[in-house]
Amino acid sequence: MTTAATTLVERVRDLLEDYGDNASTLSAAVTTTDGTTFSITSGTEIDAGDYLNVDFEVVRVVSGTTTAVVVRGQRGSTAATHLNAAVVLVSPIYPSHRILNMLNAALGKMTKIVTDSTTLTVVDDQYAYALPSTIDRLWRVEIENSDEGGEFFIMRNWEMQDGGAYFRIFGEYDTTRNIRCVGTSKFTALTGSTSLDTAYPDDNSNAINYLVMETAGQLLLQRQGKIASRDSFVGLSDSFGANYPDHSVRVARQYLAEAERYRQLAIRQEPILQTPEAPTQSPTRRYLQRL
Repeated sequence: MTTAATTLVERVRDLLEDYGDNASTLSAAVTTTDGTTFSITSGTEIDAGDYLNVDFEVVRVVSGTTTAVVVRGQRGSTAATHLNAAVVLVSPIYPSHRILNMLNAALGKMTKIVTDSTTLTVVDDQYAYALPSTIDRLWRVEIENSDEGGEFFIMRNWEMQDGGAYFRIFGEYDTTRNIRCVGTSKFTALTGSTSLDTAYPDDNSNAINYLVMETAGQLLLQRQGKIASRDSFVGLSDSFGANYPDHSVRVARQYLAEAERYRQLAIRQEPILQTPEAPTQSPTRRYLQRL
């Protein structure tokens, strides 16, 4: 099971209650990235100067309503093609590409355990091996049993070198034995058309809730933190929010605290999210200090 990026974006948007000033759909597909005309089902609430969010692109309206002349790829977004009936949000506070970027930031705080034994075999007179590309940080090195193929034992006589690009083993081993590396790596980043990394435990509600709450909290904190530094924010339609913008900052902090609780629960429940054991040669020597 994998959860689509679009599903996560909608969950964040729902939590922030941000669906813009109005919503419509495209009445015709946008087939190029440089076309400047968008056909929109209903344009009664669309005015020149509005920013429209379509999928993961933001465009600025120059003129028109149902046939709008637009400027593509605005506010840090990238021009893209769009299907007929794609949802059009008028001036949302949080464009979808910003939500996606923050989801990836949240995803980047999690790591997965990776075991890689596909590329490393013992080589005569070689003691340094390049870290497998599938692993960002090496926690444990194991060596194959000389009598039972496919059975591995923990190797204690090794250490990292050259800034973590290589690891060195000590001693001589039969060349028929394989070396297995156990470490951690980042999950694959999301794009607008992809789903979560297949290794991410998205069937665990805590793991999903962490991504949603962390993203919403960070988005709210980044925006409202700047607003709260002033006495009020006229742009807020809600009178309470206009007079007490710091209220949203407190809500953001609550979201982030809740996100951390979900993250810790997910880590305890899902072995793939946990840190591998890193045994060392002796209790007084640590090749990798657990953070």
